Amino acid sequence: MPKTIVEDNIDILVAGAGLGALMPRTKPNPYVGSRTPWTMNDEVNWTLTHRFAGWSMGVAGLATVLASVFLSGALLTGVAIGAVLLGCLAPM
Repeated sequence: MPKTIVEDNIDILVAGAGLGALMPRTKPNPYVGSRTPWTMNDEVNWTLTHRFAGWSMGVAGLATVLASVFLSGALLTGVAIGAVLLGCLAPM
């Protein structure tokens, strides 16, 4: 049976919560994380950026689930995409 929009958005919440929990724990590396010149050259910057990224991704996942409860159709899709993009781009 196909998944409903709410079930899809719960998957997004789980992914956001998972990334939110893992991002603050990553150490500087060339493979995973916000790899900008500023974060790669300064470990304190890396730590603070990834701590903020964890919170923003968790909030984006929660916003997507809340939107799926109250919205539908194209508006829900727009809010969900916007929340995920904002959660990913805010730490940059």
